[in-house]
Amino acid sequence: MNSLINPKIINMKNLKLLLLLVISAFLFQACSDDETAREGDVEGTWDVTGLNFDITINGESLSSYFTEDEAASYESFFTASFEESFEGASIEFKSDGTYSSTDTDGTQGSGTWSLNSDGTKLTFDGGSADEFSFDVMTSTKSSLVLGYSETDSSMDYDDDGVNDELKFTFDLTLSK
Repeated sequence: MNSLINPKIINMKNLKLLLLLVISAFLFQACSDDETAREGDVEGTWDVTGLNFDITINGESLSSYFTEDEAASYESFFTASFEESFEGASIEFKSDGTYSSTDTDGTQGSGTWSLNSDGTKLTFDGGSADEFSFDVMTSTKSSLVLGYSETDSSMDYDDDGVNDELKFTFDLTLSK
């Protein structure tokens, strides 16, 4: 691991596409213990106000799996990438089931969105072959927290002949 950015770690199926789709995922609003999101509550313009993420390999944090310097480099890279993509981003969910989003560099996106019948999953399609669904973690009329997780076991990060499990999870906080 001599390089600052290891392409094995960064090669997470179209990270840029995922980031844009996540911005589009602002669609959700959802459940507390006794209430679920309703499409009417999701409608409107939402701003990204927070992002927390975690990356593990074989269930271990990057700082447990790599040297301290390597882990710090990877964490800095991902933090900077997410902050660049999400700070100042917004999404508008329209009552006709469409959305439009604008990320921090002015890139605009659009597509369709839907909320499942129990208000716990928000699905959006940006016109690509990929549909993404997010878990609605918490929801109020002015705040929405969406969760996403992806696991990939197609790479051998430690070169031991066995593919390792890379798991990427994040919570995105949106505010009206």
